[in-house]
Amino acid sequence: MSLEKLSPTDTSTILSAYLSATQALSTIQGNFSLTFPPNLLHSPSSGTVHVINPSFMRYRELWRWVERLLRRAIFAASRMCSLNGEQESILWTLFSQYQTYNTYWPQTFRAKHRSTVAVLFIRALVLRARLTEHLPFILHGHFRSANSDVPVTPSTVARRAIQDYRDILNTSTHFPKAGERNVQVEELADLCVAVWEAGGSKSSDAAWVMDVSIPQKDEGY
Repeated sequence: MSLEKLSPTDTSTILSAYLSATQALSTIQGNFSLTFPPNLLHSPSSGTVHVINPSFMRYRELWRWVERLLRRAIFAASRMCSLNGEQESILWTLFSQYQTYNTYWPQTFRAKHRSTVAVLFIRALVLRARLTEHLPFILHGHFRSANSDVPVTPSTVARRAIQDYRDILNTSTHFPKAGERNVQVEELADLCVAVWEAGGSKSSDAAWVMDVSIPQKDEGY
């Protein structure tokens, strides 16, 4: 973070510093998993299993730094790593790590920051899906599908990201009053359509767009 202040244009050095720090994340996660067995919380709206980690409150400050590290590394990688370039895998590795830790955090934890990362993630997947026809894109090394029979594609990964983003908005935003706009929810709807279009605009998938975009009566936004 000091490098960002002192040399804001030296993105390569900034990203290298952040990447070196991410190497310790697997050790942190391993120690917490062994010491504090997690509880599982199933999200009815997305089907995603979120981990209620007892270590979160005890080590809340550490988790703040983990989130900050990955978020700022993603920002740096987004500026430097082209979607069809040699360093593309760096970007997907960071997004994958952030998505993994996302399940360990309460949905109210840094909702604004996580929303920003979610939007970047989904937009990157949509853009990459449009290039896949001409440029090979291997996601298996970075993301895994909950169902082994479902192929890992930019669209399937984006759908999970959208569902996670929806869960965050459900706990961090409110239904707009008369004259108000919920810009984040409007953006979520636009992203759903973009993912649908990137996946081929199949009529069979249109119902998914409607289910995600239209809130249920018991949801906050």
